[in-house]
Amino acid sequence: MKQMDARNIISKFIVVTIVVGACFALSCKEDTVGGDCPREDNGSGSGVQTFVDCTPAVLGSDPSGAAGGVFNTTAFLDMIEDSLDGVLGYQIAVGWNGSIVGTRSFGTARSTEDCILDFNQCNRMNGASIAKNLTAAATLKLLEANNLTVDSLVAPHLPASWDPTTYAKALSFRHFLAHRSALPSANNNFGTTLSYSGLQTFVQSTELDEEINDPADPDQNTYVYKNANFALMRIVIPQLWKNLPDAPQELKDAVEITDELSKKYYEQYIKTKLLAPSGVNEATLNMDGNDEATLYYDFAASEAGTGYTFDWRGIAGGGGWWISARDLVKYMQGIQNNDAILSPANRTLMYGHPTLGWRFGFNRSIDTSRGTGQGHGGSIGSYLSGVLFHMPENISICIMANSDHPTQPNYGNNMLQSWIGNCYDAAWE
Repeated sequence: MKQMDARNIISKFIVVTIVVGACFALSCKEDTVGGDCPREDNGSGSGVQTFVDCTPAVLGSDPSGAAGGVFNTTAFLDMIEDSLDGVLGYQIAVGWNGSIVGTRSFGTARSTEDCILDFNQCNRMNGASIAKNLTAAATLKLLEANNLTVDSLVAPHLPASWDPTTYAKALSFRHFLAHRSALPSANNNFGTTLSYSGLQTFVQSTELDEEINDPADPDQNTYVYKNANFALMRIVIPQLWKNLPDAPQELKDAVEITDELSKKYYEQYIKTKLLAPSGVNEATLNMDGNDEATLYYDFAASEAGTGYTFDWRGIAGGGGWWISARDLVKYMQGIQNNDAILSPANRTLMYGHPTLGWRFGFNRSIDTSRGTGQGHGGSIGSYLSGVLFHMPENISICIMANSDHPTQPNYGNNMLQSWIGNCYDAAWE
């Protein structure tokens, strides 16, 4: 039986009109129970372990539209849950005007073989590339504080001992935030490609043909999605913070940003300047050895989960934040509604300047009857899928799932995006 917040229990008896091809019901998957691990039993006698340190969300009222109508949060969540039926575990969260207005969670974060752990709204998952939105917001915030723009050059803010190519020296923040640097890097082998030394190689790579890749015209460069573009901001963010009065003294005193300083102060800046002011206090880049880390399941390969719970601090920027769907929505509502977290000018910049369709921190869009929503997805293989969207009418939506779908192989972020768009439109009354 799916677990739900109290305000939605009665609503489960309501028949909801489902958008054909987008929000469909599947046979219900029974919870697996058992296992033995150092967490408290949930009291059912089943051996199921529960993440116990979780405060229920205080839910606000259903969103009302500027042009009329009310968004039926319960109906929306019901439709999304029907679409997700069969996934091992998931979280869904909806926010509006600075508040959480709905959450759902279901299933297991860890199966029997992995010391079973129930899902609730507080389990932290690896959000993968959703982290790029956080990195983009932090970069824009620091550029503004340093009186710089997205057209300012990146090279002056790299470690002094690095030797970027002439081409790399001509690249602006816009090139990296829009995935148009045209510098070579692979989207795998993260321990090498996204490490401090790997990023140094990234900007010290072979000179490129500037007639094809013009640093004076970012839109001319070919869009190539590379994690290294955002991982490089892990090095730059501490350097930009170092110049400001509120920087930690250790950072101010540093001769250059080392690997250790980048690990420490990229994470600290995101936590203290974006997440904590949004009411998010549990996110981390390191779940190494933590038995409350959500695992990910490929039904076809094995019943044992895949962790990715190692320390991400040395390869973060483009991924690696362990965070819940509820907290991602709180963060998105924070940067949308609190000028002290992100200025109106930076919000406009994130949404309003497409570089041939790719905005800073957003790589997905949904056209709805009420306007266009912007979002970012995250995935690991075919069995971790997550999307974070900010939709019209100031509604934020996040879905995080920890397995593939038994009837929709490789359903991934494209399917989640489609479900959000169709179910969002269907939920307006």
